[in-house]
Amino acid sequence: MQSNLSPLAFAASACVGANRAKVFAYSAVIAFVLRDGKANEKGFTQTLRRNLAREIAIARVGSVDAWESLPEETRDAMKDRADATAKRYAEKSIRVAAIAAEKGLELAGVLEAQAMGKGAKAKSAEQVASEHVFAWLNANGVDDQESLTAFAGMATAGGPKGGTPKATPQGEGGGDGESAGPEAADLPQSAPANEVVGHFLAATRACKDDMEAFAREFTAFLGLLHETARADLAQRLAPVLAEAAGYEVREETVPVAQAA
Repeated sequence: MQSNLSPLAFAASACVGANRAKVFAYSAVIAFVLRDGKANEKGFTQTLRRNLAREIAIARVGSVDAWESLPEETRDAMKDRADATAKRYAEKSIRVAAIAAEKGLELAGVLEAQAMGKGAKAKSAEQVASEHVFAWLNANGVDDQESLTAFAGMATAGGPKGGTPKATPQGEGGGDGESAGPEAADLPQSAPANEVVGHFLAATRACKDDMEAFAREFTAFLGLLHETARADLAQRLAPVLAEAAGYEVREETVPVAQAA
């Protein structure tokens, strides 16, 4: 994710992350709704849905520049594909935002969130606010889409509001009654199945030769993963990075050795 994203674009970029990170994605949209403060205005749900669909489509492309280079009909088709995803996030997030205070969310942590940190560790105000909402949801036992739906008092896949969730098959499917991950049907056919690879490629497209920007992009993605997933990924990357660093050193020192 880019550090200069608008508030809604930040939320949308979280929505295209790994299925394991969906609760954080909802947290980002909830934080946006609370900080925007216009949820009671007429037509807010439809406006949020429409704007969120556009931002999700842009996030899937990788950058605003890449988006604007696409033909208009392609952009329209991608927004249409993102609409169902945007509808889920908009409706559930607005519902949770409406009951947040009575459910114990400390609103000051969202409304007064400020950007913090520098460089690769920098966090935007939107990320800080989203993490505050995420921690609150986790503390209330929300760790997937089914538990979030029940927490919001909405109908689950298992029946009426607050009902016992229906058992789902092993895998990434969940509270929206979808199979093999809620985003699967919405992604372009060329999108990689592995979320890490997907974010790696998106960061590469967005940042090109700016390695510092790439580091920020990929670090932001790591922040969406659960602690165990981050630890596992770090273990896998450490030897690869060490080997890459050693290779660069060897490339630099070999000519010197030959000259000696």
